[in-house]
Amino acid sequence: MTKKIGAYSTVLTATPAVDTSAYGDGDLIGLSEIALPLAVRSDGLKPASGIIQAVIVTDLADQSADLDVYFFDRELTNTSFSDNDAWDVSDVDLLTLIGVASLTSHRSLSDNSNSQLLNIGLPFVLPATSHTLYVVLVSRGTPTFGTASDLTLRVAILQD
Repeated sequence: MTKKIGAYSTVLTATPAVDTSAYGDGDLIGLSEIALPLAVRSDGLKPASGIIQAVIVTDLADQSADLDVYFFDRELTNTSFSDNDAWDVSDVDLLTLIGVASLTSHRSLSDNSNSQLLNIGLPFVLPATSHTLYVVLVSRGTPTFGTASDLTLRVAILQD
């Protein structure tokens, strides 16, 4: 019998629809929270865990704006979402916050850019009935994107 030694890993990708009007500092980016399914290896019987190791955002509009990436262990059912408006998470939903990755380091290229935060080491546990991690993007600058698909989020996770 062969036994796996070491951790499993995955990289989850999402492209949220973004507004092409200017965002303000503190504005929600996207129409709702972003669901990242298959974040953990779950049998559906007991809670499953992982470690968020890296966050990478590619920006095809080369806005290089600071972003906060909020991670939650459940869907945000008590919070209203309005793209390009100030984001206000409900007190109930805030209790499901895993942590925040602040992207403040950017690599601007000719007509696009990327931001990344590596070696985050943010542990999380999802309920037994879920394998989905939820993410909210909040602007910490004033970007204006060229098209609705200018941002792509990638999250690297070490799975237990």
